[in-house]
Amino acid sequence: MIAPLLAVLAAQEPLFVEIPDPEAAHCVLVAVVKLPELEAGERAAARAFASVAFEETGRFSAAQIRAWGSQTGVPPRALLMPDHLRLEISMPKGQLDTGVSILSSILREPVLRDEVVREAMAQLRTQERSVWQRGLWAWDSRLPAPTAEDVRKFHGRCVRPEALAIAVAGAFSPGEAEEAWTKRLQGWSPPKASGAFSQPSAPRPEDAHGQGARIFELAMPPFSATDAAFATRLLAVAALGVGKGASAFRVLREERGWSYRQETFLWPVPLGFQPRLLFATTRPEADVNGRAARDALKAAVAEWTQADLSRAMGLLEATLKHGIGPNPLYLAPEGPLGQGLADRAFLAAYWPLKTGRPFDADKLIAQMRYVRLSDLKETANQMLDGAIFV
Repeated sequence: MIAPLLAVLAAQEPLFVEIPDPEAAHCVLVAVVKLPELEAGERAAARAFASVAFEETGRFSAAQIRAWGSQTGVPPRALLMPDHLRLEISMPKGQLDTGVSILSSILREPVLRDEVVREAMAQLRTQERSVWQRGLWAWDSRLPAPTAEDVRKFHGRCVRPEALAIAVAGAFSPGEAEEAWTKRLQGWSPPKASGAFSQPSAPRPEDAHGQGARIFELAMPPFSATDAAFATRLLAVAALGVGKGASAFRVLREERGWSYRQETFLWPVPLGFQPRLLFATTRPEADVNGRAARDALKAAVAEWTQADLSRAMGLLEATLKHGIGPNPLYLAPEGPLGQGLADRAFLAAYWPLKTGRPFDADKLIAQMRYVRLSDLKETANQMLDGAIFV
């Protein structure tokens, strides 16, 4: 159940979502923290916090969190995206209260020791990424090294009740999860941290255009998460670059021979969502022309017919309603969400925090049915006209 969103947001309290499933053998607890636009130092601190969040709290040691939080075979995890932080823990049936205790303690009283932060950052610096991941995260892959004090400031500024949504899905009774959370978070009104972050050397973007395979991107202008034309924009993304029938596949791969992998998707940013078209190539950089790529895609858009609109519509209906086929909504570090209990819980918490309303696949699909071919072409052209080649 979802509390009335306007009342919850006006009260500056966490949003609670319950998804009881009597057939489930476990329950999943997900806390989503909405993030503002972050500077490089703040972003580095956020990344460090995500790496150490499950290490230790004022009530639980790292060993206790690992032991209790891994009983279902799925360890606790923290995932960082440009617009949110996701904290997640799975608990066996009957142990909901223990999971609430652990996750609420992480939110309220993490112990962020200097040596733990240093070790986490050392591990991140040696982390290997695929060529595709380097392109996906090119702007974020060489962040400065924050201090533990920076990480504590990030927690004090951003991990707050007014920026929080919590979802619990799985084996529990209706009302049980919200009651447990309300008890644990009662009286949580932390003072907001102040002071500047440390100023390490500026981050050096990881080269996605290096030797061998390289990634290029057409980065299109972001739009608001509450944009009235969201359905049209999502259809345009699908028609442009989702699947082998999309224009990006035909133009960049089959006609130009530039790419061996190409994807267009919506990337979450604090403002809303940004359409991005990435393509991987082994061709020399001098052979790949951003203006030519954009112009060729615009020429393809001009030739779209009702069949292109129907294809995009069918693809999105299959993925949004049934989890079949590629999904252009990239809400996790590796790309689209899955259909498992944890991702369903996350979406139930994230979407109202992001947009002010629950995610409703049926409503979104119904809105898509009203999109005309002319609207689709106009929207795609606007996206491409504002694109920057990187």
